[in-house]
Amino acid sequence: MDSKFELPVLGNTSASDAERARALSADLTIRAANGKQYWRSLDELADSPEFDSFVRREYPSQTEVLIDPFSRRSFLKLMGASLGVAGLAACTVQPKEEVIPYVRQPEEVVPGKALYFATAMPRSGGAMGLLVRSNEGRPTKVEGNPDHPASLGATDSFAQGEILRMYDPDRSQSMMHMGDISSWGEFVNAMTGRLSMHQAKKGEGLRFLTESVTSPSMSALMQSIASDMPNAKWHQYEPARGSGSFYGVGASTSPMYRFDKADRILSLDSDFMMGAGTSVRHARDWAEKRKVSASSTGMSRMYMVETSFSTTGANADNRLAVKPSDFEGIVGALASAMSVGGGSGNAGNNQAFVNAVAKDLLSAKGRSIVIAGDWQSPYVHAMAAKMNDALGNVGQTIFYSTAAETSPMDHVASITDLALDMAKGEVESLIILGGVNPVYSAPADLQFAEATKKVPFIVHHGLYRDETAQHAHWHINEAHFLESWGDARAHDGTASIIQPLISPLYGGKTASEVLTTFTKNPSLSAYEIVKNYWTGGSKSATVETTWRQALNDGVIQNTATTAGAAPAPAANPQMNNLAAGGYEIVFRPDPTIYDGRYANLGWLQELPKPISTLTWDNAAYMSRKTAEALELNETLRFKGGEYVSDVVHIEVGDLSVNAPVWIIPGQPDNTITLHLGYGRKAAGRVGNDLGFDAGRIRTTKNYWFATGAKVTKKGDTYELAGTQVHFSMEGRDSVRAATFDEYKKDLDFVHHPIEHSMLPNDTTTYEDKIEDPTKDMSLFP
Repeated sequence: MDSKFELPVLGNTSASDAERARALSADLTIRAANGKQYWRSLDELADSPEFDSFVRREYPSQTEVLIDPFSRRSFLKLMGASLGVAGLAACTVQPKEEVIPYVRQPEEVVPGKALYFATAMPRSGGAMGLLVRSNEGRPTKVEGNPDHPASLGATDSFAQGEILRMYDPDRSQSMMHMGDISSWGEFVNAMTGRLSMHQAKKGEGLRFLTESVTSPSMSALMQSIASDMPNAKWHQYEPARGSGSFYGVGASTSPMYRFDKADRILSLDSDFMMGAGTSVRHARDWAEKRKVSASSTGMSRMYMVETSFSTTGANADNRLAVKPSDFEGIVGALASAMSVGGGSGNAGNNQAFVNAVAKDLLSAKGRSIVIAGDWQSPYVHAMAAKMNDALGNVGQTIFYSTAAETSPMDHVASITDLALDMAKGEVESLIILGGVNPVYSAPADLQFAEATKKVPFIVHHGLYRDETAQHAHWHINEAHFLESWGDARAHDGTASIIQPLISPLYGGKTASEVLTTFTKNPSLSAYEIVKNYWTGGSKSATVETTWRQALNDGVIQNTATTAGAAPAPAANPQMNNLAAGGYEIVFRPDPTIYDGRYANLGWLQELPKPISTLTWDNAAYMSRKTAEALELNETLRFKGGEYVSDVVHIEVGDLSVNAPVWIIPGQPDNTITLHLGYGRKAAGRVGNDLGFDAGRIRTTKNYWFATGAKVTKKGDTYELAGTQVHFSMEGRDSVRAATFDEYKKDLDFVHHPIEHSMLPNDTTTYEDKIEDPTKDMSLFP
């Protein structure tokens, strides 16, 4: 990074966390031969007796937990979910599988030698290409497909967790009708009568509910049904999917960002390195541009303006934390500083930051990116699109193509329309496909569970008998994508064939197979549906060769959509106009269990969350200044290897929830972040009753942000598990830092060993010991 560029000092309260962190680093950091030393937590800095004892003995001091038969959750937190579930599984009934030996061993199968198959993982924003390892006919490991544009050979934690989800013994193992085990034939017979009724009314009263659909063959089935029954309605809902992006660039168009071509990046509350189907590609492209060699003249620079501390924000060169109610004003001021039409806003004390960022972006025209987060308003997305246009980025670092999703729509508006029609008795048949779980995840004000009582026929199709399945008349167990045929498009339109590595463990069905019961061919298999779509039923040698090549490569050649010009932004985009006052709430998908769909995977529950390193729970993230204002003076006391946290009562209108507190340096003051996905009641033996359900105070009007919240100390405490202090670094530096010029002089400096002086009795790994670092707590965010 250019060492001559300096961002102005930020003096407002929103930037106080950053300033206090800088002051803390300047005043309290110990200098060693290689420069600054860093602490992994405030507890390590404070060096309390409890912390010191834990670091010395860590797990041996917790052995009493292991012999407590009632402390299963603590055991899992301490020793590992996978180990815990493996041991506890000995007391449960395992799925019965018939093992048939090879009469004639296939020539491609060599005992002990793995085979790799190309497939794809369907997900919001576009599919991720995978190579899955198979050992003796069983999938064992997921890797990225280097030929797929969304993965480039890499994956993320969600893709890795899918292997565990496929083998999860808590998956639904049979079809159910009114709580009793049923069969596919009985379901088809039941659907025959419903179909006749709806055909007579051209689909009146028939509703379909899915997540975002990127499958071309499934989309063709939906279009066929719509042609036969035009009065039927298709709804889409994903609790972690935003709606703002569809306003800024048009409903059928999607922007593609090339971070490997951008010298300057401005992220407007976009955590583009986490979660969506493009996150792996974006993270790899960004990292590629950050590589430094002896001939490098500079590095890319990233600015982040965000309402909650994110993984992308942690990687930013300059970061500004702001309250949700101030966000649109900052964006408007940025657009105005770049002379973008329609941009106006009050940046307040952040005007120096705004001017510096605008100046730097204008110096990199055609080599920059402005990206807005999915949860931001149509106004923010429109301003981002206009700034990119003014900077000349379109066609250079940003390209537009047809959206990967079929019929993209505003998910909040769609689930709202469905719930209202259900409540009015206008829905006679509701078909829920792909594990959508609105009883748990729909906005609280829609009262979706209550609305299901007004629907006489509900079909739920999913991997689990979750909260929604328990309100359905029929439940169809779903085939996991690693054991079924399908197809899916990536963010740039590239299509992939999803091919199974194993037969369905429990005879599950795909969403497309369920849809065939509404067509003239209800007996088509998933394989026939997909192959017929891509081959047109042709059996010619050329078509067959193309089909086999697609299976081998994991991508169908020449299916990416052609990049076009940026569409006109929506006219007069509406601002959220969040009213300031009280505490402000930010809702976010959980970084390890997403929207709750991975809640039953112990491996992901145990995976430390970025920023907080919290495991097995969610919490109310807030700054230390906010905690002090709420008189939470004892919040996050380190005790016995865990954190004992104060519990707060959060009210938004007539809705409320209780949550433990976790202090996050860098969190905007008076702003509380709540993560979705916890508080499940029908997730499975691992995921049930963990954490709290933030969705209880999430409504259609307060979907991503809420202002005017009341927060009070409840008086209770709650134990939280975090891995931030687990396992000492054995004298090694957790972070080594250098300027760009210093790095160019010695590209290998991070590998040089550093020796640290040790105090008598090994009381610390640093040269000097800070005397009472907690004396002036105002230094802490």
